[in-house]
Amino acid sequence: MAPARPRPDTLELAEQLSQLFFRMRKLAYASIAPALEDSGTSVVGLQILTCLVMEGPATQRSIAECTSQHPAGVSRELDALEARGLVVRRRDRTDRRKFSVAITAPGRACMRAGRRAAVVALDHTMRGLSRTDRKQLHGLIQKLLRGHEADSVSS
Repeated sequence: MAPARPRPDTLELAEQLSQLFFRMRKLAYASIAPALEDSGTSVVGLQILTCLVMEGPATQRSIAECTSQHPAGVSRELDALEARGLVVRRRDRTDRRKFSVAITAPGRACMRAGRRAAVVALDHTMRGLSRTDRKQLHGLIQKLLRGHEADSVSS
């Protein structure tokens, strides 16, 4: 069943929020990417390393889902991470057509350094928000994501 058509004023607000989300994503990326240069990784690389720490060894497809990145982009980034010794790819034991990707000790160190740099950069980006504002924003984003996750589970 399709959702009910929203009122015009609701559509206008949704469009404004959509534009703000896109601008905020661009701003966050622009602040984090240069900060990661010293840690030796990219934003996508940091996402992949973080996913592997949180989820453990994973297939390229599950990494793409975990990071919300296109599988081809994940594959290219994994090539770069593997060349630097930050991840290893091994044939999956249960399905020899698949590869399992795992993070290495240097990969964990790179992820920790990258996360520290990203947090500092994002903190600077949000300097105009008070602690209370940040907590409220955090709560609202979590609420949106929980609602979406509930919809995904029921589908």
